[in-house]
Amino acid sequence: MNRRAHSGILLRVVAVLVVCFIAGAAAPAQEPYSPESLLGFIRHLYKNQEYYRAFVELERLEAYWPGYLEPGRMHVVRMSLLMKGKRYDDVLKEKMKEPPFSCADIVFHYDALLHLHAARAAAGMADGSGSGCDDFFSPFLWKRKFVSAAIQGDDKEASRMLSESIFPKELSGEKEKFIGIAEKALQQKADMRDPYVALFAGVVPGLGYYYGGNKPTGVLAFIVISVFSSLAIAAYKTDNAPIGIVLGSAAGFFYGGSILGGYMTAKRYNMQAQKNLFLNAIEDAGLEADRDMIYEKYGLPR
Repeated sequence: MNRRAHSGILLRVVAVLVVCFIAGAAAPAQEPYSPESLLGFIRHLYKNQEYYRAFVELERLEAYWPGYLEPGRMHVVRMSLLMKGKRYDDVLKEKMKEPPFSCADIVFHYDALLHLHAARAAAGMADGSGSGCDDFFSPFLWKRKFVSAAIQGDDKEASRMLSESIFPKELSGEKEKFIGIAEKALQQKADMRDPYVALFAGVVPGLGYYYGGNKPTGVLAFIVISVFSSLAIAAYKTDNAPIGIVLGSAAGFFYGGSILGGYMTAKRYNMQAQKNLFLNAIEDAGLEADRDMIYEKYGLPR
């Protein structure tokens, strides 16, 4: 290859580099805080489950570019991020009167109350709201009314909602799942402990704990109280009254604690059982998936 050919190739390479440089220089650089950049970053954080940071960036977007995101979409995204970040009290502060966003409020507020273990308030919300919401929200609202009935132990209402005339057609392939939720709730209700029964059962050392669901502590309490009582009796029989008083006081202390402990154990058992019931119902009914669908439709634009 002669020198002229080499020169021609070199000129072409230089020309390509110059064109690329000019094109790159002419392309407008995207500002780091442009609305598009912020929206992209929020999506990235949401995907990576960094919900608090995504919420902060959403606030930045509204501060820098007020009105860039429609108020309704902003509302849904805020609730979604707060809900996923487990900031349930803050979710309840988010309100919007215009449908369909008022319908989204019902869904998110109900779930926030449920996570806060305010099932009675959630049930009232589910029973008294939903008129004016379109078909997209119908199965979501039905689920929450059904879950309200189930976790409140209203098996009559739960059975009515499972009837063919009321059960949503959109959920026709999932009916067995909701029947299972109702059955679990009934079983949990039957398995609850009466704290007052535990209190009176505590007259027999350790029996209150045993009834309340803490069998190892019940057995231990029975052994400890029996040992101290036996030693106290033995001390009195051998004319060791001071030792008998000490041992008898110890036995009385543990006995009284056993009676009160059985009552408290039964209450704690019921609280944990109720919490487990809520969490299982939330998961089994797919309430989080409902909120994700609302986010996909009314949240950040693609």
